[in-house]
Amino acid sequence: MNLLSDFESAETLHVNFYEDWSPPEVVRKRAEAVKRFIKKMERFL
Repeated sequence: MNLLSDFESAETLHVNFYEDWSPPEVVRKRAEAVKRFIKKMERFL
């Protein structure tokens, strides 16, 4: 599991929401990583 990397993707998207510096392709890739992170975390609930 690469939770740290996936969590960093979520953090990057959060920053980009306010600063709007990431290109669309990067945002899409990070969003997919966040979806994976959420699925991994759901196992612990």
